[in-house]
Amino acid sequence: MNTNICPKTWMAESILVTIFCCLPFGIVGIINASKVSSLYAQGNYDEAQRASADAKKWTLIGLCVGFVGIRLFSCLRLCSLYAFECSMRKKSIWTAGIVLVGLIYFSFNPSRNAIFPKCPFFVLTGLKCPGCGSQRAIHSLLHLNYAEAFRYNALLVVSLPLIVVLMYAELKREKSPHLYIKLHNTTFIWSYFVIVIAWWISRNIFQF
Repeated sequence: MNTNICPKTWMAESILVTIFCCLPFGIVGIINASKVSSLYAQGNYDEAQRASADAKKWTLIGLCVGFVGIRLFSCLRLCSLYAFECSMRKKSIWTAGIVLVGLIYFSFNPSRNAIFPKCPFFVLTGLKCPGCGSQRAIHSLLHLNYAEAFRYNALLVVSLPLIVVLMYAELKREKSPHLYIKLHNTTFIWSYFVIVIAWWISRNIFQF
């Protein structure tokens, strides 16, 4: 019996990168994430660790390419409005960063401010990616306008409870490994992958 804890799958992070940042690298992250739990269940712990490392690598690459390369420039232009000094620990810095981004999206409507960049995939092809409308959806969600957020990006709104559950499982990974493995099974991950692709295709065919 495998006594090691299942390696981190990076599934939740890959979903976020796919929706918000960079579709190609996010999908690669999801594919590698799907391998972790199945390899672990087969007793291939070393292979599962390698799959976890690959999922982490592609997720971080997608984050850098998508978020840092495309959106950070806009955020930096707004950061001067919320400048602050921080000498706290790493978790506090991350919390401050999340709050800052939340304040930016709460205060500024992406539909009316040119500082928020357009999706490069949409600009190049005229087609919507799975994440198109996510910035406007976040603004609407922060203002508790759920119907409008759903109209901008239904996938994001539907995925949020899933992401919360995945993050909870991540926090409890060592104490409740069975819950983590159950949520990160191959069937579940590939089902979500199919949903993302179906959403991507259908929103361009039916224009929503």
